[in-house]
Amino acid sequence: MKKIILIFLLIDFCLIAAYALFNQFDLANIKHPYIGKTTADIFGEPDYSRTNGYYRLLSLDEAENVDAESDEIYHKYRQVHDPALYDKAGRKNIKKDKYHFQTKWRAFVDKHKKWKWMVPMKPNGAHWCKKVIENRELLTELEEILTVFMNRYRRFIYSSKIEDITNFNLYFTEDKGQYMGLPNYTTWLNLAKIYNALAIKDAMEGNWEQAISSLISHLNALRKFLKNNRNFAGVQFPTGIMKLTIASINTVLNHMNCPDTAFKAIADLPELTHGEYGLRQFIISEMALNARFYLEYYIPENLDLFESLFYQKKRTKQLYFDHIDKLLAFDQKAPYQWQVGDKLQFNPKQSAFWWIQNPIGKHLLSKMNLNLKVFFLKANELKARFDLMQIAAELRLNYTGKEKPHAVLLRLKTFKKLKDPFSGKPYRWNEKNKWLYSIGPDRKDDLGKYDFIELMDTDFSTSVVLYVR
Repeated sequence: MKKIILIFLLIDFCLIAAYALFNQFDLANIKHPYIGKTTADIFGEPDYSRTNGYYRLLSLDEAENVDAESDEIYHKYRQVHDPALYDKAGRKNIKKDKYHFQTKWRAFVDKHKKWKWMVPMKPNGAHWCKKVIENRELLTELEEILTVFMNRYRRFIYSSKIEDITNFNLYFTEDKGQYMGLPNYTTWLNLAKIYNALAIKDAMEGNWEQAISSLISHLNALRKFLKNNRNFAGVQFPTGIMKLTIASINTVLNHMNCPDTAFKAIADLPELTHGEYGLRQFIISEMALNARFYLEYYIPENLDLFESLFYQKKRTKQLYFDHIDKLLAFDQKAPYQWQVGDKLQFNPKQSAFWWIQNPIGKHLLSKMNLNLKVFFLKANELKARFDLMQIAAELRLNYTGKEKPHAVLLRLKTFKKLKDPFSGKPYRWNEKNKWLYSIGPDRKDDLGKYDFIELMDTDFSTSVVLYVR
């Protein structure tokens, strides 16, 4: 009996040894154009000069008594982004900085218990103008309290160039990801809300040209940023801020006193391009180049001896980059072009025999969140909302009351040119509710009904109030 047990143990040992030996045969080479490349190799060196408005974004939250335009502040941020000047000590100092804007903002919110009126609860911005006017005194008080921060934000918006200088290769190789060199996005978001509310206030006080000019400048700054963005948060926050700004514009255009010049200014804006709403730069910059830190440093340093026997470094990298290629290809498609069989979820363990080769590498990759479907949908939502804003503006400009709005729509330049990314066809009109809308991610026509919570099961609509002038 003992002999039989020993034989079985010997067989088990031989099988495990053979299994481990088999997993020592990694790929000879990895084939991918981004292997060994840095962000600068792919996109070129970012503009580190002080004319780059990105420094203004980074310095929004400096103390009020600090000159954010000074050489000292410029060098403070450049030395933690520019490889030629990189300084770890400088990085630590930035991490210790207090959130000066947030301190004042929270004090205001705690004092008044009112702030939601600065944000439309629905993207259509219904009754938002009324809410801003009702809270005019609060808004004036807030602007006075935050004068320094608002002036910084205006300078950021009117920067001639805004180019992300995030350098993941630098942070991960030199600093192991301890400082990512990113702006304070919460400060940015709150300043953007206040800026938009002030523009609406200008409109309600009769300064229509100034209001529309401010809001268009806000859009243009966000477009510059998105076009030159190199990180994930830098996609999500400005995308959300742009949606709020579009909602601000829609609510102003819906006012009965809004002049034709405002409609024309919005209708004549350049079309939002894929480079401004797509995810390509984020996928390459953060996901592809980020892999250098995760796959070369983090994983090897955290594997025990047994796990390392079943981990193939190169094969794991190849699996990762193959998925990156799928994401990049997917980014080029509008949602209406997606097929049922298209798989965005990265699951290297889906095969019944996935464990035979490189099981630890596949297991670790399966734990990474590489499903970008929701983010692709949000990017195309931004495209749809921008289109709807422009079409609605041209509709208001051309509506005389002599025809049904849909008949007018059919003749509009914007309506003919701009197509719903979720259907590949023209946007739709709900005559009863006066909604111009996209059929949304579920690709079903719900007549423009919008659900703020259920992103996957909603239409995206713009309320269009029409006046006969």
